[in-house]
Amino acid sequence: MKRNVKEWLLRIVILLLGLTVAHLGVTLFLLSDLGSDPFNVFVQGLFRTLERLLHWPFLTHGRTHIAVSLLIVLVLLIVDRSYLKIGTALCMLFGGPIIDFFSALLSPALAGAALPLRVLMLVALIAGTAGFWIYVICWIAIPKAVTPAQKCEMNGLPVTAENLAKFATTQKK
Repeated sequence: MKRNVKEWLLRIVILLLGLTVAHLGVTLFLLSDLGSDPFNVFVQGLFRTLERLLHWPFLTHGRTHIAVSLLIVLVLLIVDRSYLKIGTALCMLFGGPIIDFFSALLSPALAGAALPLRVLMLVALIAGTAGFWIYVICWIAIPKAVTPAQKCEMNGLPVTAENLAKFATTQKK
């Protein structure tokens, strides 16, 4: 199925919004010293080691993130190019700058607030985990709307001939 420009742009905007929220979470975990996902723990360790050894003032977690991501892209170019798509490129390119942006924005506000931030992060982690599992359980338990009548019901519309006709035409595509 070939996508038009509007659909591509919508998908890219949704990807970038998701990437921003995910990397805000990464930044909060890094600033609270609670650790992070394995990839960003590796990047953080590499960044801290290079910072101690080289003393480069321009070196940041985000720039180290980009460098590691580019190295991964180079390996993928050699090993298996099928993994490289627009989403991969955008994630590799924008993840680091988003972390640097939120770090610069939040570091002054969170300086010295380690314990309250850790408690807030713990509450957010529990809430996020609960939300994830609620979503997964609903995805498994709630049946997919297949027929036009079911699609009307899932959208909160009355099952009328007009509404059935709307969903009947979308079903044929």
